[in-house]
Amino acid sequence: MLEYGTNDDIALIIDRFENTLQNNRHQYFDVEEFIEIIEYYFDNYEFNNVLNAIEYAYNQHPGAYEIQKKEAELYILSKKADKALTILNLLGASNYDTELLKASAYLIKSNSELYNKHIEFCLNESREQTFDSIYKIAISYLSLNKWHDIAIKFLFKSYSINSTNTFVLNDIAITYERIKNHKKAIVYYKKYIDTDPFDETAWFNLASVYENELNYKKAIESYEFSITINPQYQPAYLNIASIYIAKDEFIKAIDVYKEFLEFSEYKHEVYCLIGECYERIKKYDKAYKCYTKALKINQKFADAWFGLAMIKYETEVYFESLYFIKRALLLDEENEEYHFELGNVNYKLEFYSDAIKAYKRAISINPIDAEFSYTLSDLYYKLNDIDAAIEILLKAEQHIFDSAEIKYRLAFYYAFINNIDESKNYFEQALKLDNSIFEEILENFSDIQISKSIKDFIKKQNNNE
Repeated sequence: MLEYGTNDDIALIIDRFENTLQNNRHQYFDVEEFIEIIEYYFDNYEFNNVLNAIEYAYNQHPGAYEIQKKEAELYILSKKADKALTILNLLGASNYDTELLKASAYLIKSNSELYNKHIEFCLNESREQTFDSIYKIAISYLSLNKWHDIAIKFLFKSYSINSTNTFVLNDIAITYERIKNHKKAIVYYKKYIDTDPFDETAWFNLASVYENELNYKKAIESYEFSITINPQYQPAYLNIASIYIAKDEFIKAIDVYKEFLEFSEYKHEVYCLIGECYERIKKYDKAYKCYTKALKINQKFADAWFGLAMIKYETEVYFESLYFIKRALLLDEENEEYHFELGNVNYKLEFYSDAIKAYKRAISINPIDAEFSYTLSDLYYKLNDIDAAIEILLKAEQHIFDSAEIKYRLAFYYAFINNIDESKNYFEQALKLDNSIFEEILENFSDIQISKSIKDFIKKQNNNE
């Protein structure tokens, strides 16, 4: 691999090259200078400029070996594997660089046999390479957040060359975590931590893997090690609190947030998190105080206004809820949850046209949330507009394919208009998705008369489950 010049040298070369293009002048650059130009643009993700530099280079150095390799590399990054292979196959004798590019091309083409052939060549040849060159390749694959099998092979190879660089262990763990091989991720995070027990980020990463494994005890212990090393390590506090919330242990979550509150730069956000916990355990007075504290710090914090709105909604003070939620929407008009809850408040106040408008706005922002659509359909059903209820749900199905709640409602609505075939069709789909909620939804539509043939059909479907 060619060596770079100093940063000043490269800057001068780039400046000279770009002036040449802008002024349509002819200037000579040798191959090494072109490689530095191309590498510079690669490093800065300026791929159009890479192409310009390659084309200009061919004008001065037709068929230059190093330039052709760079063109192949550009095609690899553009996922044009066949074009890359056409160039690489014309380059003659195999070497580490060309075989690595061929391996990448065959990976893009999902040709595992040829990929393995070329990557094994690279791994065998890598004994000739330095730790830095192997490690750089591994990290380049890791940074793409794909092709993790290549990254792992090169990480292990680089570690075999230089086992004193323990950061490689951490990178191996990160790679295993990305491919959800949690057991191996834990092994390598622990190996890395053994070499550097005071790396709070490694403890945090280990905790995250334990959390993904639902081993909350180990996760909390590891997050706490992060905090012991760095008492102001913010992500650890937030993740511990989220675990307690997942376990419905809201008082413990509040205690963690209060510790975090002491040094957080964004106290208004933490007060809102505490308020949400108090809200979940129905301590509305304490939640209200937290939201108002947040607003004293930052009056333009939409979540705090929304929190006040939800407290008033839960305590059935709907006009005040309406006021607060409109304040939240003034600050964050594109928040679908705010529009949905605005619909709910208007529904309670029997402002049905306003509720419909709010629900439709929520759906337009986020059409894949099934609750938005089936709640609006329920309102249309209440207003005896079955056609509108069905239309909303059929539109929702274009974005949501596996919602039992939507399919049950369509089944009942079609039963209501005596469309037996469609009703049976949707009951069949819904029961396969989730037969446990049938009775609950049936209660909501108890006024709909279901024909005996549909009842027999439902009974048969349930018996077949």
